Amino acid sequence: LALRVEKVPNGIPDPCPGFERELLPRRKARAMARQKLLAGRNLTPSDLAETGGNPEIIQVLFLGHCMRTKGLFDAVEMVAQANENYKKAGLPLRVHLNVAGEFVDPAERAEFDRLIQSPDGRSWATYLGFVSGEGKRKALQESDCLCFPTHYAAESFGLVLVAAMAFGL
Repeated sequence: LALRVEKVPNGIPDPCPGFERELLPRRKARAMARQKLLAGRNLTPSDLAETGGNPEIIQVLFLGHCMRTKGLFDAVEMVAQANENYKKAGLPLRVHLNVAGEFVDPAERAEFDRLIQSPDGRSWATYLGFVSGEGKRKALQESDCLCFPTHYAAESFGLVLVAAMAFGL
């Protein structure tokens, strides 16, 4: 029971009002499935159904302007390094980067496309383009974490962070 009610000017509606009922059980199931995988145990069909599928793939979301100063290339490097570390350690997990946003500089887009080409043909990154509305909701819902490595000089506390928190990221 709230002890105090405050009006927040310029507030936004809750972007994920059904979080506890609809999304939190899936997030918990994915975490439990990863614990089983790391312990060397097999997942049951029920485990897989509760996770929404592919719990061995950690879905990382980069959401924002696709540019170096927003940390896009830091995110790419982090995911590549995490996958290399998991592989070297023989762990059953891997990381997939989903990038949502528009590129400002065509040269950076070309560099991004070159960097995400995997020599073994396995895809570890997907460019979603600009997302809004239902596409943004789906990207946030299907992700396991948000990667926000910005070092943009004029960065503020943006709505991307609020939306990510509302979706449990």
